[in-house]
Amino acid sequence: MRWAVVAAILLMLSLGLKFNSYHAEPREATGAALDQVAAALMAGGYTAQADQTKLQVVAVKRACRIEVRQLDPHATFLTDFRQKLAGAGRVRFAWQGRWHAKLPRLRALFQYYLVREQARQGFATSRDPIWMVAVPLGCPVPPAAAIAAPVALIPAAR
Repeated sequence: MRWAVVAAILLMLSLGLKFNSYHAEPREATGAALDQVAAALMAGGYTAQADQTKLQVVAVKRACRIEVRQLDPHATFLTDFRQKLAGAGRVRFAWQGRWHAKLPRLRALFQYYLVREQARQGFATSRDPIWMVAVPLGCPVPPAAAIAAPVALIPAAR
């Protein structure tokens, strides 16, 4: 019986938040995050170029060419990106300033939903995107902190 009351309260709270922000879909400032990653890599000695249309940064240092792609929160294009980066070297994931061998899916997705709801309610917030990085064998891996640019969520006008 207690669980039914708790579930009913959570359902009402969830529906109340949704009705309050029904058409307030926040936008993401992905371009600024890409520029921040490019700038951090340039500070580390790379020549870097951000491509806003492909959501990627290409950085070169001597004979090493690394590619950094921002994954969408649901990692919808993960397979496609893996195929595109297959010849570029080993693939790693940077999230929250740390390297991950596997995609940190659940915690990143939970954070996305939480900050998206905050932005829907009118609060300025940001999220930590997952960055997929291809580094050729024999090339040094850049610091994960250089690839830790947050993405600001811009609340929609009501």
